[in-house]
Amino acid sequence: MAILSKGIQQWLSSVPITIQEDVMALPQTLQPTVSRAIYEQFDIGWNNALRGILSNQWAQAASIHHTSGHYELDTGNGHVYRTIRALHQFSSEIWEARNKQLHKRDDEEAARIRTPIDAVIKHLYFQPHLLHSTDRFRCDKPLADIIKLRPANKQRWVRRVKKAQERYAEFNTRKQLPLSQYPGYTYTARRQLILPAKPTPIVVYQ
Repeated sequence: MAILSKGIQQWLSSVPITIQEDVMALPQTLQPTVSRAIYEQFDIGWNNALRGILSNQWAQAASIHHTSGHYELDTGNGHVYRTIRALHQFSSEIWEARNKQLHKRDDEEAARIRTPIDAVIKHLYFQPHLLHSTDRFRCDKPLADIIKLRPANKQRWVRRVKKAQERYAEFNTRKQLPLSQYPGYTYTARRQLILPAKPTPIVVYQ
């Protein structure tokens, strides 16, 4: 399994994998199996070896007794199991380190923009009268819940509220004023037209 570990280390270091050269130093009983394991691992991928996806020839190689040459498959499977568990642990450590570094940058960026955008949100939140009645639902949600949103969602909320305010302001400018509010208009009462009464017809009986 030392050859397998060396191959993974070379792959992680982005250098050519040359573990085939180490096969000749192994006992003759191991050389054919280890060679097959190496070539199969090339086909499977050394990136997959880091995930624990290994050629079954590694278990065969680990099960061969170095002196007698007979197989002890349970022993070989035990070696492979411990190797895979170590690989999983190693991968988990890499992933955790990556996440810590990534989220550290996210937290710093969030802290940098949190204060100014929160002030903008509070300013817009307390101006629902600048929104059309169909858009005022954006201010129905509690302010504390809006402040807790992710930075990207906060920016989206601000953009939408500002757009809604612009639409409402444009709507008010386009809305036609009533006639009485136009300059120079003077109200003139209409005179009631009185029609003469019709004469009552005379009915003559014979």
